[in-house]
Amino acid sequence: MFDFSADFLTPGAAVSHVIFAVMLCAFSAVLTCWVIRWNIADVPNARSSHAQPTPKSGGVAIAISFLAGMVVILSVHEEAPVPDVPFAIFLAMIGVTFAAALADDLIELAPFIKLFCQLAAALVFSLFVARIDGLAVPMIGNLTFGWFGHLVTIGWFVLFMNVYNFMDGIDGLAAGGALIALFMLGGIGLLLGAHVVYLSALCLFAAVAGFFAFNFPPAKIFMGDTGS
Repeated sequence: MFDFSADFLTPGAAVSHVIFAVMLCAFSAVLTCWVIRWNIADVPNARSSHAQPTPKSGGVAIAISFLAGMVVILSVHEEAPVPDVPFAIFLAMIGVTFAAALADDLIELAPFIKLFCQLAAALVFSLFVARIDGLAVPMIGNLTFGWFGHLVTIGWFVLFMNVYNFMDGIDGLAAGGALIALFMLGGIGLLLGAHVVYLSALCLFAAVAGFFAFNFPPAKIFMGDTGS
């Protein structure tokens, strides 16, 4: 039914991908409704941007939908590009941070435990997947970090995760920003032939879109730590 072979630019493949994304989006929306019924509320405090207690942990629906989509892609077509070992490690890193975030949504982990899990996941990513090796600075040229790039990568990951977490308290901001970024990332992956990047962005875009329908102002649910 779905065409996930290497040639993604054919009309048939494009239609297949749209249908797949719509179905995955609907699946995410159903899961989001289910999570709302948990009623794990984010009670507003002095630092909150919302005034009423609002369900959180919408990231559970996003994560399950994303993983389900990737499983379908890897199983439905024998010619689908198979993720390599670094990508598998990346998924494992996501799993670790997701588990810690879910525990925090449920029982509120101590901040140092959350930070430790984030640092550990970022360290594994930097050592075994990829690191920021340098930076192109206008009118200066390319700056090479060398092994210092590991610290830059770890710092960027931890900072980004926590900044994005703060964005989640504003209706639609985190999910809307993710949709824009994933659309651009998927387009770049498609044009450059980076099929794993494109397919991952497609699945995550559909998963976030299903959640976004309930996070759009006025939000009925937030991502929580599991999503942000």
